[in-house]
Amino acid sequence: MKMSESIKNLAAAMYAFRKAVKQPKKDKENPFFKSTYVALEGVQKAIDEALPDGLSYTQALITEDGRVGISTIILHKSGEFMAFEPAYVPVKKNDAQGYGSAETYARRYSLSAAFGISSDVDDDGSAASQGPSKPASQPNRSASRKPATTPSRKPATTPRLATKAQTGEIKQLMEDVSQRSNQDLKAVAKNAMAKAKVKSFKNISAQDAGYLKKELNTELMEIQQANEKSSNEEFEKSFAGL
Repeated sequence: MKMSESIKNLAAAMYAFRKAVKQPKKDKENPFFKSTYVALEGVQKAIDEALPDGLSYTQALITEDGRVGISTIILHKSGEFMAFEPAYVPVKKNDAQGYGSAETYARRYSLSAAFGISSDVDDDGSAASQGPSKPASQPNRSASRKPATTPSRKPATTPRLATKAQTGEIKQLMEDVSQRSNQDLKAVAKNAMAKAKVKSFKNISAQDAGYLKKELNTELMEIQQANEKSSNEEFEKSFAGL
């Protein structure tokens, strides 16, 4: 997080904001997670109604490596500022809808974290950041099948293997998680594979690659959320005594 040399006036204004802000009602439904959340417009409305004179904000958009990042910058009329690190969201589909969904979620999350707005409980950004959903429980893939009862029955098809591009993307995600969480790369891989119920990375199927990619993207989101929460707590400490 970057800030001006002094944030005395900004901190006092943020203190006034925190006393005036009313948490918005979670009135939007996420059918995938069966949860409710606050839309971006609701977050903006709650903030705008509580902003004291002289305090404002803006957001900067970053797109790179198939993901969207939003940085929220809080400004004071005195010239003081605080710029939060970008909140990144992976883009599920490489089209306008995919990028738009990711941008909306990133804007809402970054703005909520910067101003301390409680906008959701579960990740309603599944349209932007999630891959295919894996069932909660899955039968053993190696379980034997009953023999065919008729000569016309076709044998089970061999699962399609993941492409080189897919495995390369997963390896990059593992490295990102390792670097951002300060964990050993092997530990990251073992933990992610266990959560995704993938037994081996060698000759991994395209379906299992999707499950593993989803798990790694989820871990990246959780790391980002933890970092943003830590930054927000440090910010609040800076003006708590004013």
